[in-house]
Amino acid sequence: MPSATRYDVVVVGGGLAGAAVAALLAKRGRRVALVEPRPDWGGRYAARRVGGVPVPLGATLAMGYERLGVADAYFEAIGLSLSLLSRESPAMKREPVQTIWGPHRITMTANRPDFIEELRREYRVGEPGVEAMLTDLDAARRTLAPLCDPSPSEAAEGAWAHLRHAAAARSFAARFGRLDPADYAEARGWPAPLSAYLDALKSVVVPAASDRVAGAETLYRLGLALQGLVALPAGRSGLCRLLVARCEALGGRVVRAPITAVGGGRRPFVEAEGERLEGVALVVNARRPPGDDGVAEAPGESGATVTFAFTLPADRVPEAMGRFLLVSGDGERDGWALSRFRLDDGGQGTPREAVAVSCAGPMDARRRAREAGRFAERLTKLAPFAGGAVTSLGAISDDEVPDPVEAKAWTVAAWRPRRWGWAQAGRSPVWWLADAGSPWIDDAAAYRTALAVEQHIRLV
Repeated sequence: MPSATRYDVVVVGGGLAGAAVAALLAKRGRRVALVEPRPDWGGRYAARRVGGVPVPLGATLAMGYERLGVADAYFEAIGLSLSLLSRESPAMKREPVQTIWGPHRITMTANRPDFIEELRREYRVGEPGVEAMLTDLDAARRTLAPLCDPSPSEAAEGAWAHLRHAAAARSFAARFGRLDPADYAEARGWPAPLSAYLDALKSVVVPAASDRVAGAETLYRLGLALQGLVALPAGRSGLCRLLVARCEALGGRVVRAPITAVGGGRRPFVEAEGERLEGVALVVNARRPPGDDGVAEAPGESGATVTFAFTLPADRVPEAMGRFLLVSGDGERDGWALSRFRLDDGGQGTPREAVAVSCAGPMDARRRAREAGRFAERLTKLAPFAGGAVTSLGAISDDEVPDPVEAKAWTVAAWRPRRWGWAQAGRSPVWWLADAGSPWIDDAAAYRTALAVEQHIRLV
């Protein structure tokens, strides 16, 4: 048996979410090991193509200015809430606002399909078009700012000041602490968008968070970098490198080696480089099972989902994870997806059901029957404690599962378990949760993950 080293948490996967979880836990004084078997940082993300541009399914890039949309995220970073603006501003109520971004003209509409069509029409297909759109958002900021604050001032406590303070509180510094200027040495030679990100980040992160209140322009640039560059491979890789450097500076360990074995139970472990890394908790941030390097994958292939996995003793289940249930996804790609149970308070007789969502195309009757059988088989095999039966299967597209491309892009199954509650989950339950997006924009999946794992460790 390989020699064993004990940690509080072992994290598998050097994508944004995995690196963020490792850095957050290291910041909180936990012994963390981050294992990445691939040659470069950055990971992958679940995406669809909008006009040829890959769009993350988490914090969606090409949306209008509703909550977590691209414009809403950027403008909130400078203290401007476009969702509030569209409801409260007389100018927005009278007529739509058309912004001129260089050679492009975009009508800022709250209708998501219309906004996507605007982007498709104005921007080229592929990464250069995405970069151009991110750059042009500065022109949109200058166009819309007077509608919200005719005389903006960093010192003024205007109607939007609370949003500026909220944006500052969500900054990278508040999440991961101060970085040393030496951490930016590797920035030389990186692509221009990442260099711009580092310039913005340095002005906010290097000084202590309490030294000053960042101005609107700085917060805009920070929001642009943190949210927008995750869609670009160079941006994701650069952000991950900073997170990994932060994790190591805080005492975390980084292992770059192929994974040869993974085990659950009360002492979950990962074997790599002839060493066994044991943890109180195991977090897997990977689309494929550990050990699958994806060498047979077609170029440009993107998986159905990005997944989180937990292996925790049943009697130490964090209270914060009580809203999620294990489900299976698209069997053809071995994808796994988020399941969130809904409790209907309409009456005592209403059954409790888990709503399981997975990526799939439109379904006919034959495929619906096959999908229902697949859900039942996977749940019975991997979650025998739940039992029960599939009660319904269909296609949905709503606010909880946003899909800017096609309404039939998701399938949903309602699962009625015979027994309910995590206390009956068995000796070694494993939860797979879809990555909800960037952990530093609002309190998304990775940040909640870190807090939940920390809570579990305190209970052990």
